[in-house]
Amino acid sequence: MENKIKDYYSKFEDIYNDKNYPKWFQFTNDHNEKFGELGYTCNCRFCPGSRINAKLEHELGHYAILQTPLHEDVKIVTVGNNNSWFDESCGDKALKAVKSLKDDIPTRNFYTEGKSGLSKSLIKAFKAAEASQLLKNNTVGLNRTWLQTGGSSDDISQMKEKRLGIPSLVDTCHVWTEEIITIIKPQLVLLLGGEAQKLFNNQKGDAHEKGSFFIQHCRHPSHGGQAEFTKDLKDGLKEYEKRKYRFL
Repeated sequence: MENKIKDYYSKFEDIYNDKNYPKWFQFTNDHNEKFGELGYTCNCRFCPGSRINAKLEHELGHYAILQTPLHEDVKIVTVGNNNSWFDESCGDKALKAVKSLKDDIPTRNFYTEGKSGLSKSLIKAFKAAEASQLLKNNTVGLNRTWLQTGGSSDDISQMKEKRLGIPSLVDTCHVWTEEIITIIKPQLVLLLGGEAQKLFNNQKGDAHEKGSFFIQHCRHPSHGGQAEFTKDLKDGLKEYEKRKYRFL
């Protein structure tokens, strides 16, 4: 399984270039000019790029596939829509984090470090569901769109460029995310938010032909969705409990 998933790192590296996606690369080049050599802005007061009244932001164009280690016993796969900042306390650390994620399956677990909004939400929800160990040891995470967009998903619109014989970056990530999930063969798939729920043709529960996993649609925890997300997570975990003995 690990080697099959590593193949997607190689395949994405092969297609991700300015020849295939000139408009996206032009967009990121123009966008990134404001950051200079450091590549980020920050207000943490400790890193070289920290400035008073600056907001945390860094250059675009980087990507991440998995955000967690590929655990030996994967029971849950969680999928969001887009990669936000991986460390919301420091632009320097956030940029270094995403740069480290593009090459290989990570050894750090960005879902349990508590340094991003999503990580904090997941920790809180899984704790409320008395499933913290499942999050730590048995949950793999990725997003439907692998390229980082920061705190907003607006820039995904720039990734929809299609050229003759070349699908868009969004479409490629969508299809390959589905394939990665089917390779992992989890028992439960949590799809966070409306865009992620487009995976598997918007199907949920058992109404799909991609494997034996249960698809749970969840409210995304951002923008006031924490309580509803926690409820959806608990509903998904009930299905997981019903099924787990089938896999023993």
